[in-house]
Amino acid sequence: MSDTQTAAKRCRKCGIFLTPYVNWSESRIIRHDFICKVCNSPAQSKTDTHWEKHRRKFLQEHIGFLDIETSGHDANFGLVFCYAIASSRNKQILGCRITKDDLAGDMDKRLLVQCLKDLEKFDRVVTYYGSRFDVPFLRTRCLYHRLPFPEYGQIFHTDLYYTVKYKLRLGRNSQEVALRFLTGDCEKTHFGRDYWIKAMTGNEKALRYIFDHCKRDVRDLRRLYEILVYQRGYSKRGM
Repeated sequence: MSDTQTAAKRCRKCGIFLTPYVNWSESRIIRHDFICKVCNSPAQSKTDTHWEKHRRKFLQEHIGFLDIETSGHDANFGLVFCYAIASSRNKQILGCRITKDDLAGDMDKRLLVQCLKDLEKFDRVVTYYGSRFDVPFLRTRCLYHRLPFPEYGQIFHTDLYYTVKYKLRLGRNSQEVALRFLTGDCEKTHFGRDYWIKAMTGNEKALRYIFDHCKRDVRDLRRLYEILVYQRGYSKRGM
């Protein structure tokens, strides 16, 4: 057996030696893949990189891309207008928004109950600055309503903000700036104070607009994650 074959990768099923080829992913990042053309299974190697070691485990994870919109920055003086979670396995977006009846009753409790049910469907949640805002805000509101927020480690959490901050060098570390620079476009919408004020009164048009804005954000987050996922390490940090 030659030195080249010794260092080569073998198919896990067939045991044949494989030749690497370049695969352009949808995120426009070049990855070198080793796939058996006979049985279409991934290869195994003793010299795997960090991501090759964790890739099989990572690809089995169901990832949810989470974003919330709130009436303010502090959960003790604000509430959740809506949330959206985009799936990594399909184009489905789970979500819920508050209604005028909710504002007159239990506020965001119904929304949070549904959010907790949706979070249970995912192994990992990806946010943008979520470790400092989205997750603490949700946790605070859930505890206020006596709802069982996931325990630490029950769901893995990745905050893509810190990947952009420490792995890239941009003039501003926002999700919009990063995505526009890397792809040339972005779905994000901008709305003024009138929508927020009307939403707090239960205005349906304002609430629908904010919910649509939230869903656009998670679609953008999913696209940005697909580009940057292999620029960071595999983490088992919990929410």
